[in-house]
Amino acid sequence: MFKQHVNTPRYAKDAATKLYVDELGVKLQTAIDDAIDTIPPPLDAYTKTEADIRYVNVAGDTMTGDLTINKADAQIHLKKTAGTGAYITTYNGSLPRWSLQLGNVTAESGANAGSDFALLRFSDAGALVDAPLVINRSTGLGTVAGNPTAPLGIATKGYVDTAVGVINPANFVLKAGDTMSGDLRINKTAPYLVLDKTTDAGAVIIGKRNGLNRWFINVGASDPETGGNAGSGFYLTRCNDDGSVGADVLFMDRVTGASRWAGDLTIRKSNPFVVLDKAASGQSNIVAGVKAGVTRWWLRVGNDEPESSGDAGSNFDILRWSDTGAYLGGSLNITRATGNVIINNNLSIQKELVVNGSCTVFGPGLSLSGPAGQSATFNMTKAVDGDVIQSYISTYAGSKWLWRWADAGSNDINLYRLNAAGSIVSTPISVVWSTGNINFNATVSVGNSLTVGGPITAYGGMWIHNNTDAGIVYLGNSGAVYLQNDGASLNLFGKPVIMNNALTISGILNANGKIAINNSTGLIANSAGSQALEVKSAGVGNSSFMAFHIPGSFASNFGIDTDTFWKVGGWSMGAVAHKVWHDGICPNSGTYFRMPSGLMYVMGTCPAGMGNGWVNFPVAFPTTVLGIAITGQAALADGSSITCNQQAFEHGRFYFQPRYVNSGGAVGVATQLYFYVAWGY
Repeated sequence: MFKQHVNTPRYAKDAATKLYVDELGVKLQTAIDDAIDTIPPPLDAYTKTEADIRYVNVAGDTMTGDLTINKADAQIHLKKTAGTGAYITTYNGSLPRWSLQLGNVTAESGANAGSDFALLRFSDAGALVDAPLVINRSTGLGTVAGNPTAPLGIATKGYVDTAVGVINPANFVLKAGDTMSGDLRINKTAPYLVLDKTTDAGAVIIGKRNGLNRWFINVGASDPETGGNAGSGFYLTRCNDDGSVGADVLFMDRVTGASRWAGDLTIRKSNPFVVLDKAASGQSNIVAGVKAGVTRWWLRVGNDEPESSGDAGSNFDILRWSDTGAYLGGSLNITRATGNVIINNNLSIQKELVVNGSCTVFGPGLSLSGPAGQSATFNMTKAVDGDVIQSYISTYAGSKWLWRWADAGSNDINLYRLNAAGSIVSTPISVVWSTGNINFNATVSVGNSLTVGGPITAYGGMWIHNNTDAGIVYLGNSGAVYLQNDGASLNLFGKPVIMNNALTISGILNANGKIAINNSTGLIANSAGSQALEVKSAGVGNSSFMAFHIPGSFASNFGIDTDTFWKVGGWSMGAVAHKVWHDGICPNSGTYFRMPSGLMYVMGTCPAGMGNGWVNFPVAFPTTVLGIAITGQAALADGSSITCNQQAFEHGRFYFQPRYVNSGGAVGVATQLYFYVAWGY
């Protein structure tokens, strides 16, 4: 039978009434400030033990799950009493780590004093260390534990005052407007200098000399903004010596982007460019000549003929206009697809033809003929040393060449091979102006005799033949020294070969004489780069080796195999590769050797008559000793047996106990010579 109580049940097995449970739910809701929207009424009566497990006690309790407040304007209220603190503390196990004081124990004495904000930290043992951050409730000012030590640390006023000294207003620029005595430098990624005007006034950068205006850069002039991107145009304005405003040099319209210059435009640089970039096919790139606002000439560098396949359209033409501005027709047209030039009027050259750019001739050729007694001359002159003199050669199939008759700076003659996009692919021929040397940077084929008065440098292949597989290169002026290709091999006659630099041989080198290598430097233990002779494999998966051959008797290969061990084998030795043992992987003076797997064997003796004691290995084991085998030199004369024990062993030694047992059963310390073998890693 259930016991009914109006208030709190007295015993663990007492039944909890609906009234008790409802009151407990109300208390919980009050404690978390309405954090839980509703508590469903119990469907049945709980015992006190069941109710205590299900709900958090108002008087204080521990939750085993997370607490989530899911509502609009979610809040947690910590209501402390005078002289106490309101804390949120985090723990690592049972030890505190951080405590957030949302109102500390500082007494409230009026004028908003007391109950300050503080963040406390604790040691690994849970002891309070200090307060890294404190904010005064009255002033709102915060303090930190100390001065910064890291670049992103919080800088205190004391730290800043010490670092920069007493702040002098004269060292800073006023926001309301001021004058700087030094340069202004913005050092950051993508720096900006922003002029933000508030009305239809100008946004101006002014250059002065001794207080007098010289230039205005108006990045948003005072012309009113009326919509449609109108107004706030860009002006570059020059000033007179007295500082008064002169005239606008440059204007840019913000609506169209059109520019208007008041003076001449000169581009002075190596390979100058003027780019006209039209937006779409069917439009024109136009340079117009105008007199008093009336058109005289149009130079269309890409006219309005639509572009289609086969590079059609956007052709070049020159158009002319009458005195009244009426269109008269075209004088010159160059088709972009073919490069053909159409001249609609007669072309008469009375004296000289000066071409400052490129000149392309299609047809049977360009003829130069002077009057009787005079030479026909084709002159090409560049204005400054940094310029180039060049000729483009284009074929219908798209092949392109560029002859630079005087390259920039060096004045060398270079023949460039271009790709379809016009980018340089290679430089097959170069003629050096300073020396007169001719450099062929690609394969050169000479079908007949070639006489060269100076050295020949070939960066590609050199073919010398008389339409056969054989060929001869004579060295010197006597004909006594020459290279001959007899169709089977290349032979040098007359002199020995001396190589002063590296020699790379991709095929076979046959030497009937002695090969002397004289420039080896450093030591065998050095890294790569100092060797005089290098035998290199074709890459991973191939051995690096050379052959030793006694013709008609024996031959074998010697080198480094793919497992990086030195080996000898093959040829007369058959399909084998025997490892070459050395002191890195073989017995060393009879004391130790190391297997390819890393297993190490150490051998030695225990001196006769040493008795019990430690025996040092001649070489210590790097990691561990796996075992030791010990045997005596011989049995005793009376037939007694000898034994030994190793009680302990370390990386570099083991403890030795020699024993004998005679025929009578007596046991003693053996004085014989003992041998041992130890193994390990």
